[in-house]
Amino acid sequence: MVQRKLKREKEKEKKKENQIKRKEQEEKDRFLQLSDREKRALAAERRILSQSGTVIARCFLCASDITGKVPFEYLGNRFCTTDCLKAHRMRNATVLSC
Repeated sequence: MVQRKLKREKEKEKKKENQIKRKEQEEKDRFLQLSDREKRALAAERRILSQSGTVIARCFLCASDITGKVPFEYLGNRFCTTDCLKAHRMRNATVLSC
């Protein structure tokens, strides 16, 4: 009887964790579907909202949560790692004139 209760509690906890993970993945996928322009607009909106509350910061390329981390910045975009920054630069090669 005690074992059943413990098992039910563990199942409830796993269910909650899976729900949280699924929700985070859905948010990540939704962010990745946005165009570059929409990502920039969302970032600007979050900057405005951050003055009044907590806002989650995401990597511009992979959409991973970078809240509380020091991001790598390039051309006004924030990235979680140098690999993401490098991948973005490779995709969007810009010619810099001297």
